[in-house]
Amino acid sequence: MLNDFQIPSSSEAGDYSLEVHDEGDGAFRSLFHIPDAKSPKEYSISVDPDFHLTYLEDGGIAAWDQNENLVGTFTSSWAVDANGVKVNTDYIIDGNRIIQRVHSDDTTVYPVVADPFWIPALAVVAHVTRHASTQATARGVS
Repeated sequence: MLNDFQIPSSSEAGDYSLEVHDEGDGAFRSLFHIPDAKSPKEYSISVDPDFHLTYLEDGGIAAWDQNENLVGTFTSSWAVDANGVKVNTDYIIDGNRIIQRVHSDDTTVYPVVADPFWIPALAVVAHVTRHASTQATARGVS
C-alpha cells in the first residue's frame, strides 16, 4: 500500500528530516523531525490520484477508491515539542495531497515531531471490531 503514496525523502526534504516506519499490514508512520523555528511549517504526502480524500470528524482523513470503497485513513494529526508538549497541528487536503500544518509559537521548544499515520481499511475495521468487542465484554454483553 505504501506504493500509493509519495513521501519526500530526507534528501528532498530541505530543513527537516523524515523517517517512514512500516507498522505492518500496510500501515505506516511518517515522522517529520522539525529542528527549529526556521524550518518549514507544512509537510505533504501525495496520494494516488485514483483516490479521493475526505475529512473525518476527529481531524483525520479518509481515502476512498473510485468505487467509493474505503481504502484507509490518516489518523488525526499530532505534533509534540522537545518537552513533550502538544503543538497545534492540522491537515488540509489539496487535490491528491495531504498537507500537515504545524502551528508552533514562541513557547515551542525544538525539535518538534509531527506524525501522519496511515491505517489501511482492513486494519481500521479490525481496530473498530476489537474496540467494540472489548466494550461489549466490559459491559457483560456476549
